[in-house]
Amino acid sequence: DARRPKGPEEVESPLLWSDEELAWLSGSPMQRIIEERRAGIKQEYEELDTIWYMAGSLFDKYPYDLPTQQFNFKTFLGAFAAVQSSVVHLQGVGTSRRFALCPLAPPLARWDPRSRAMMRGKCAPGADDGVDSDAGDAPRRGPPPPPAMECAAPGVSYIVDREVKAGEPISVWCGPQPNSKLLLNYGIVDDLNPHDRLAICIQLNPDDPLFQAKRLAVQEELGLGSSSEFQLFRDASEPWSPTLLPFLRIAMSADHGELSACYENAAADEISEGNERRARAALARYASSKLQAYPTTMLEDDDIAADESQPLKRRLVARLVRIEKATLSRVASLIDGCDEVELPEYTPRINAA
Repeated sequence: DARRPKGPEEVESPLLWSDEELAWLSGSPMQRIIEERRAGIKQEYEELDTIWYMAGSLFDKYPYDLPTQQFNFKTFLGAFAAVQSSVVHLQGVGTSRRFALCPLAPPLARWDPRSRAMMRGKCAPGADDGVDSDAGDAPRRGPPPPPAMECAAPGVSYIVDREVKAGEPISVWCGPQPNSKLLLNYGIVDDLNPHDRLAICIQLNPDDPLFQAKRLAVQEELGLGSSSEFQLFRDASEPWSPTLLPFLRIAMSADHGELSACYENAAADEISEGNERRARAALARYASSKLQAYPTTMLEDDDIAADESQPLKRRLVARLVRIEKATLSRVASLIDGCDEVELPEYTPRINAA
């Protein structure tokens, strides 16, 4: 792949970045996400020898060992990133057919989480769309579908949402993906991405004397487990998942009395002031600590993003981390003052998911 799976911003997936370039992501959860994805790909690569040996009939034209000198991990990683950048999110089909590989999509189209133009999949008449088919509601997962979608031929089609002139750049809706996935998969960041979010994982403290009671409470009241994932939003009407604070109120209950109040009012405001402040303080402490972990300020990020002398990857990272900081800053500002509350030993563990 001569383009080294580059997206429309001329930046390849961070899976292919050098260690020095990945260091620009210090403080961002993207560093861990990339490391984990690389480790998973490395494991798959190392298992190829076993597949090669056990499936000889598939490789009867290549009777010798896997040519790792020519097909080394760097080549394998590049091939993986190229395939990954060609995955498109289809509309109008069931879940089992929701994704397709379109190799020409990355260099010719710009992935856009706000675009109404989209890739549509349509089965031939009589084709089985799978037992889990939900074709009827598939288009509603994204922007309102253009009328032309109903007239598309069987197969994968690009449906425009307006008249397009020859040579005019085109965009494609890429599904409800946050910027972390857009960067990892396609090498892009969208500053106005309506689907952007930061995931956090909150785990009840297993050393809490009320652990079992709290575990039962979050299960019965919220339908969640003792370790659950929540979302933080920069631009949504609500700054976090609706069950986040109720979960923290249960987790920060000091005794059975406060826990009983959470059972009755887990999503309401009739919680004791002490419990509410502790719950908000735990969230504020997390947001503050994450903000302090970044080596640059938001103003410095703005300067880097606007500096055309900086490498494209550096400018892209500056935009990403600034968005992350804006999300965390919104959380911190809404619970200003609570971060001064002394947290008890049974405080739940909050980490980036």
